[in-house]
Amino acid sequence: MGNYNVEEAVKNQEQSAQFTGKEAMEKAKANIAERKLAEETRRVESRLSTAERTENDALKALRLARAKEAANKEYLNAVSAARTSFEASGDCDAYDEATSKAAEARDKAISEAKRKIYGDDAWRY
Repeated sequence: MGNYNVEEAVKNQEQSAQFTGKEAMEKAKANIAERKLAEETRRVESRLSTAERTENDALKALRLARAKEAANKEYLNAVSAARTSFEASGDCDAYDEATSKAAEARDKAISEAKRKIYGDDAWRY
């Protein structure tokens, strides 16, 4: 039988196990770092998405507020004209009709603006 060097085999195994242990620790560290990076990336992407939605919602709200302001200005002008006409003529039926039409026009303008701005979600606003 051949000479089998037990001491050399033990030394080789110890070095191999030590190297494998170091390699495994390095891989584990790399995996942990990779997972942390992926988690941080998801968190940043989520925050960016939230920021974009918030900005978009604010812009839509501003557009709606401007549309409401314009509709209410027209309503105010129509009501003021109806009041002036009523004071001059004393016809309360004409005043009621004019204010009713102005209110309907205002409500319709606001409703159309909501549909234009929010689309299918207009019923929420």
